Amino acid sequence: MAVTFILGRAGSGKTHHCIQALLRALAAPAETRRLILLVPEQASFQMERTLATQTPAGGYCRAEVLSFSRLARRVLGQTGAEPTILSGDARRLALRRVVAQAGPQLQVLRRAAQTQGFVTQLDRLIEELLREDVTPTALHDAAAQLADAAAARKIQEIARLYRDYLAWLGPERFDPASRLALLRARLAELDWLPSASIWVDGFAGFTGQELQTLVELAGRARDMHIALLLDPAAPAVQNPRQPPDPLGLFQRTEATYQRLHALLAEAGIVVQPPVTLPPTPAPRFRANPALAALEHGLATPEKEHRAQVAPGGVRLIECPTQRAELRAAARWIRTMIADAGGALHYRDFAVIARDLTPLAETVAEVFAEYEIPYFLDCRRAMRAHPLSRLLPALLDAVTTDFSVEALTRLLRTRLLPLSRDEAEQLENLIVNTSISGLTAWRRPEWELERVGQTVAACAPQRARIVAALEPLVTLGQAKDATGAAWAPALYQALVALGVPQRIEQWIQEARAGQHWESLETHRLAWSALCGVLDDLHAVLGDTPLSAADVTAILGTTLSELTLGLAPPTIDQVLVSSIERSRHPDIQHAWVVAFNEGIFPPRPPDDLLLSAAERIALQAAHLPAPASHRDDALGERLLAYIALTRPSQSLTISYATAADDGSELMPSPLLADVRQALPGLAATPTAQHEPPVCVGELAREYLAVHRDASQQRAALRYERLCEHVQALPALAGPLAWLLGGRDYDNRPAPLGNFRRPKNAAENVIWDGSPSEVETYLACPFKHFARHGLRLDAARGPRPLRWDLGDIAHEILARVTQRGRDEPGGARNVSDERWQQLLTEALDEQQRKSPADQAARRPDLVFMRDVLAGFLRDVVAAHAARWQRGQFEPLRCEWGFAPQAAPQTLRALELALPDGQRVHLHGKIDRVDACHTGKDTWLLVYDYKSARVDPLRGTFLTGQRLQLLIYLLAVREAHRADPHLRLAGVMLAPLYPTLKALENKYASAAPRADQLMYLFRPRGVLDEAVAPLLDRQLGTTPSPVAALQLRKDGGFHAHSDTVSADRLAAYLDLAARTVLYAAEGVGRGGIDIAPLVEKRTLACRACDFADVCRFDRLYNTPRAAETALPTLPAEPATAEELE
Repeated sequence: MAVTFILGRAGSGKTHHCIQALLRALAAPAETRRLILLVPEQASFQMERTLATQTPAGGYCRAEVLSFSRLARRVLGQTGAEPTILSGDARRLALRRVVAQAGPQLQVLRRAAQTQGFVTQLDRLIEELLREDVTPTALHDAAAQLADAAAARKIQEIARLYRDYLAWLGPERFDPASRLALLRARLAELDWLPSASIWVDGFAGFTGQELQTLVELAGRARDMHIALLLDPAAPAVQNPRQPPDPLGLFQRTEATYQRLHALLAEAGIVVQPPVTLPPTPAPRFRANPALAALEHGLATPEKEHRAQVAPGGVRLIECPTQRAELRAAARWIRTMIADAGGALHYRDFAVIARDLTPLAETVAEVFAEYEIPYFLDCRRAMRAHPLSRLLPALLDAVTTDFSVEALTRLLRTRLLPLSRDEAEQLENLIVNTSISGLTAWRRPEWELERVGQTVAACAPQRARIVAALEPLVTLGQAKDATGAAWAPALYQALVALGVPQRIEQWIQEARAGQHWESLETHRLAWSALCGVLDDLHAVLGDTPLSAADVTAILGTTLSELTLGLAPPTIDQVLVSSIERSRHPDIQHAWVVAFNEGIFPPRPPDDLLLSAAERIALQAAHLPAPASHRDDALGERLLAYIALTRPSQSLTISYATAADDGSELMPSPLLADVRQALPGLAATPTAQHEPPVCVGELAREYLAVHRDASQQRAALRYERLCEHVQALPALAGPLAWLLGGRDYDNRPAPLGNFRRPKNAAENVIWDGSPSEVETYLACPFKHFARHGLRLDAARGPRPLRWDLGDIAHEILARVTQRGRDEPGGARNVSDERWQQLLTEALDEQQRKSPADQAARRPDLVFMRDVLAGFLRDVVAAHAARWQRGQFEPLRCEWGFAPQAAPQTLRALELALPDGQRVHLHGKIDRVDACHTGKDTWLLVYDYKSARVDPLRGTFLTGQRLQLLIYLLAVREAHRADPHLRLAGVMLAPLYPTLKALENKYASAAPRADQLMYLFRPRGVLDEAVAPLLDRQLGTTPSPVAALQLRKDGGFHAHSDTVSADRLAAYLDLAARTVLYAAEGVGRGGIDIAPLVEKRTLACRACDFADVCRFDRLYNTPRAAETALPTLPAEPATAEELE
């Protein structure tokens, strides 16, 4: 029953002292006492290995390396049945329940309790209170002492939630933070403890629970030795009654020493004189005076007249980015290993960061490039593993009746009894066809509405999925299903889906490929998932839960889980955060990201307690929660620990810019370093240093070989590459890495991949107007869609497409029937038009699938909205026919190579070399007007998008498509001398509401207002203007964009052109088609998007991820220079004015 403190600063040999004492006890003959080395959790594995390697026999049996939690598990397991101790995740589940039940009674916290993250922060606070052994009553009474009444009420509500949680625990369950209290209660049952010796090392401080446990252990064990990191010469250490310096580096450990000293004395335990380890010369820094000077300066910054030491062995590096920091560290490690000639190993190096999480991905990329084996000592987020998404997706499928979104998430986990190809095919099928609902999933075959076919669609696998989820569906319909019912049901669903076998398969694949980290991640993820289900059963076993409740609980819980991998046992660089960097044998350390806001980090946002409230609670003598002032002192101590970790060399680096380009400043803690080593100056990273690995050689060469200003460096790297390529072991990897050296993203022509199979030899292309548009927009886009036949439209057809198809079908049916009425369409009454529309709408409704309302409720709703618009559209066109002399001739008039009855023959155009191109398509509507022997034909196309003027000097999009249609009509009737072409019109399906803002439109009759709202735009032969509108005058016409000037000419904004200009437009359309045909014929697939009105075609392209357009290699084409053009129309007198 005696305690000896071992006191010393960093590097003074505290750990060495403990291990040597333990080794001497192990070597003592006839000794049987148990030897315990108590260390932090993250250091236990490393200390076990250290102890094992230093024992003469290479192992030991009487000694144990334990953490507090491992000691508790060991003792509770040895002294009878282990009590029900919740996991940390179970505590969060319980707190969600407590908050939900107390919510209506909360006043100050009611709104905050509903925000995301509230339970997580409450969980952290309660854990902190439990660890410091602060009771709800103590928290409530401390709050009553606060001057701020609102803060006092808030903290008292927190105390209530804390009390409710403890009440929920009751006598049968225990919080994980209370494990040490259970340990203390059972120490008396240990028969080996009175003769045991205990060493405690590696702790920067202790919680209240840990302090009480140490006192209880010290009172029962033979002896205890506690190592603490502090300055033995400090006044607060020399005289425990003198308070520690509140701004001192070791303030926290000095306070711990004094508190522990007082508790031991209060318990009647003898405290032996401490073993004080002198800071100079510190054994760790004996070989490097600069490191010793740095430690001395950081530990005693107030002392003057310190010896000036050259900063050899300590470097300060300034890097442009954090990636550059890690690259500099990696190449330095490679260089050091190579220069040491076998005297150094990767395990002698450590890369240390304040917070490793944001750097983990970059570390993996950089160290892989430099071929450095490493261990990333940070916890992995469970949310990155498919298992974290599986249970929420299963429950979403249940709660949403097998919705497309839920099933898509489920299929993407790759954990269902489907191969990867089957899962992707099934996902594409349900996404593209909107198949959903348990009823549909039960069917062995699916009828696909759009393509009119029936498919089995992985029927056996779907049946297995449905069978696994059916019990969950039943459970979700029960009103009294509890956590005790949900947990086993979910586990059985996983088993039925073969998830355990799939995880085992992944583990075996990882083992075969020697991907040890992946193997351990899969194992831990499955264990964590099972643990969450156990917690659901243990915590909420008697709580009724709906499927939505379980989804929310498990989704949040699984997303917050982390997985801790074991440290390495092979030769690897240790990459860790400071709290986890307990490696005792680091020779060389590189501290990265030593920047302001990163080290130390900015205080975290706290939904529960402000900084002022934390300080006020401390003033009320509450040991927890800690204030941000304590955090700042802790950051200084963490920096001291990190900077004094190595024994041979230390490198500190910081970045000058963040990933987003914003400026970064060095850490303010750097001032302490410079004060300790006045000669230390920042050195920028070197440029174009000799590469240390094949990956760096390839990267540097590729970075400069195209840069004209870097030709000398490129030549140097090229010669080095030639030398490396002569080495058999490196030639292959270098060749692979340099595979992109000549990359220019310029695909060579493939030859004509669009030549029709059964057409005449001289027909090189049988296309459509939309395909011509695609080629003009970008030849590679045309290749992706029509050569590779990639399905870009992944997902349900856009709603506007389906609505457009419905509108076209109904308008065609109504127009044809109106045309066939006695007297023709111009004499049909408004009432009759509406009756015809009603009949067409009813017919369309009857032919829709019975389950369409369930599968596409958005389409059903918008179809009803569209019906209202169509009544106005039909009325507007009827009024237009009545006001002019045109009436409908054909609807849905097709033109194709194999012309059928009522169909035009395909548009055929010839290239200069005699090769021919066929175009086929379908014209929405053609109107006709008979004047004497002549017949005027006017092409209409319906559009749901905005309708703009169609004139211009080149043709793309709607302008080109409409003129191709008119070209097809002209070519099909070329033998008719009486055929006249009136022009083309683009008719909107939705109203242009701004049209009624004009006085003449708003005051017009109802029929005219409708025509204004749905007024088409186009290109018209000016001779047909009076045939379109018999009332044409100086007021804008509602029929079309027509208006006369007082002199009888047309206003500039009219859509009229001369007959010659219309013919020129048709010729331009033909030339544009032939321009595209020539490119298609030679197989051109250039990545050359069109630029039109400063808009790049890539902006609306579905294949950007395939082509990887890059302005460095690919040149966009300006439409006005790349495409065939017409001279601009001469300006009118009105425009010149």
